[in-house]
Amino acid sequence: ITLSVQINTVTAGTKGNTANASGTAAVSSFPVSDSDPASVTVLPPAISVTKTLTSAGSVPNGSTVVFSILVSNSGDEILNNVQVIDNLDTTFGAGNYSVSSATISAGSLSINGGYTGSSPNDDLLPGTESLAVGASQTITLSVDITTVTGGTKINTADASGTAAASSFFVSDSDPASVTVLPPAISVSKTLTSSATVANGGIVSFNIVVTNTGAEILNNVQVTDSLDDAFGAGTYSNVTVSTTGILTANAGYAGTGNLLDGTQSLLIGASETITLSLQIDTVPSGLKTNTANASGTGAVSSFAVNASNSATVTVAGSLFCPAATLTNFNQAGPRVSWDLNNGSASSFDLVNIFVGWPATNDNLTLVTLGGITIWSGSAPPLTANLTPWGNRTVGASSSKTLVFTFAKNAQANPQSYSLLVMTNVPCVISP
Repeated sequence: ITLSVQINTVTAGTKGNTANASGTAAVSSFPVSDSDPASVTVLPPAISVTKTLTSAGSVPNGSTVVFSILVSNSGDEILNNVQVIDNLDTTFGAGNYSVSSATISAGSLSINGGYTGSSPNDDLLPGTESLAVGASQTITLSVDITTVTGGTKINTADASGTAAASSFFVSDSDPASVTVLPPAISVSKTLTSSATVANGGIVSFNIVVTNTGAEILNNVQVTDSLDDAFGAGTYSNVTVSTTGILTANAGYAGTGNLLDGTQSLLIGASETITLSLQIDTVPSGLKTNTANASGTGAVSSFAVNASNSATVTVAGSLFCPAATLTNFNQAGPRVSWDLNNGSASSFDLVNIFVGWPATNDNLTLVTLGGITIWSGSAPPLTANLTPWGNRTVGASSSKTLVFTFAKNAQANPQSYSLLVMTNVPCVISP
């Protein structure tokens, strides 16, 4: 017996089919039977899609992102109504991009000329064409990004089709990712004058603003309020300058904008702003001054900002006119100055503001004229000490002020800051 069967909508897999034979013996009338199976494997229809990023993996706004999408008939039936859907809104956000081109390699499938990446126009193909068994075509999709937020963006291609014989629907999907680099700005503020300054002294800061992002920054600005740090009307002689990439605001007097604010900073470029002022009647204490930087991405128009602070200790009194700290000396773990009183009246030490290198380790002892006026364990790098004991320096006399540390002291006097406040009140500095 030869049996031929046409299969049309059989699900894929191995199919077993059994033949059963029977009969009755002519003389004995005994029934007899036998069976035997055979199997056949039904091959399914299938589609596959592979999506690959072919442009750079990390790009800023203003760049073109290029994807390659390979769609293949990987089954054993012709596929009808083949379609590839790629929704760019879900990846980059609506309105943040434009499709510069979508093309397809030679073959039976053609590109949808109305593709925009946004539903309902996110079909890359007309969806009415067929793909032969084993055939494949490559779609090249180029997208210009303009206002996409920073981060890793995942874009998925969804392919589908209908088997010509079985009418089974088949589909596949594959993602690819690209990292969008955002605009960014940074600012660093550093005190370049002494860590402790008395009224009448100069306080100086360096402010470095840098384009740390992936776009040119327009309208770069740095604001700095000296009023917030020192108090309105307590300072004078404010000056601000730059190295020339950006222009200083000539009208800056202590509040508001340090820069012209209409200029641009290239990717990776930095500008150093020097800000100085004379403090006149600032109350004593630790003062914190903050610089705020801002700019706008040239392509994305995204606003970026950053801030950074620096501190300075103010000893509110004026400098003592007839007192000096001279003759710096270092020996082992000790450093010293001669404290000279050239006036006709004695004075007492009220506060000592001292800063030292971290390599000296903790400050353990302070003596004046060989008498202990402070002891303890002050960690690096600065201390505000209230002396006790015999802390008087007589009229027209000198005493040696000695600081002892836990480790050998550095010998460079520039590594130290020192300000002595007296009961006059006035302050003395080397």
